[in-house]
Amino acid sequence: MLSIRWPGLRALAAHLQPGGVFAMWSDDPPEDYFLHVLQTVFATAEAHVVPFANPVLDCESASTVYVRVCKRLPLRARLVVAVLAMLRAC
Repeated sequence: MLSIRWPGLRALAAHLQPGGVFAMWSDDPPEDYFLHVLQTVFATAEAHVVPFANPVLDCESASTVYVRVCKRLPLRARLVVAVLAMLRAC
């Protein structure tokens, strides 16, 4: 089973309560393999590309946000929760 190779993600999943959110920001494009790993550990997961103005490069850049909410919420609510969680971490 693929999730056995990811004990850290399994431990994280065990700590999430219903409505709990796992979100991870990546500066890389979505990776099918990692999304498959998340879907194996969490049963469902999504990757969203987030474009933003990059003042360092003076152009538009894009990053990926991987999201998994323990209790199924509407997509808009999941994105809001994930963005707020990331902003709190800054």
